[in-house]
Amino acid sequence: MSDIVKGGQLMVFVGGKSIAAATNHTLSLNVDTVDSSNKDLAGGKWASEEPDKINWSMTTENLFTFDNTVGKNYDDLMGILISRQKVDIVFALAATLENYSDETVTEVPTGGWVKSTTQKWYSGQAYITALDVNA
Repeated sequence: MSDIVKGGQLMVFVGGKSIAAATNHTLSLNVDTVDSSNKDLAGGKWASEEPDKINWSMTTENLFTFDNTVGKNYDDLMGILISRQKVDIVFALAATLENYSDETVTEVPTGGWVKSTTQKWYSGQAYITALDVNA
C-alpha cells in the first residue's frame, strides 16, 4: 500500500459502525487564541495572540438511505441527535480497504465496514449537532 491514502479509503465510524452511503468526510482541527496584547509590545500598537484550547469537528456528506445493513443510516443518526447522546467517533481506514484496489472492492462487505486495527486513526467523543437532508 502506498504511503498516500486515497480519500475514498477513509471512513467515519459512529459507535463502531460506518455511516451508510458516505461520499465525503472532513475532519477539522482548530486552535482558539486569546488576546495577549499589551503596552510593552511595540508601544501597544500591535495586537498579539497566544494559542489556547484546541477543538475539532467532523462533517460528513452521504447519500440518503434507510438501509442500516451497510452502516448508520439517517434514522440512526437522527435518533442519536434527538437523544443528545454522546457517541464515539473514529476517522479511519476500513480494514477491508487496507490493501485497497479499485478492482477488488466492489461492494460493502457482509456485516458492514470495520475499522482497521493496523493503520493510524483519529478518535474522540462527540455530539451530533446538525443533520440535514436535501432533496
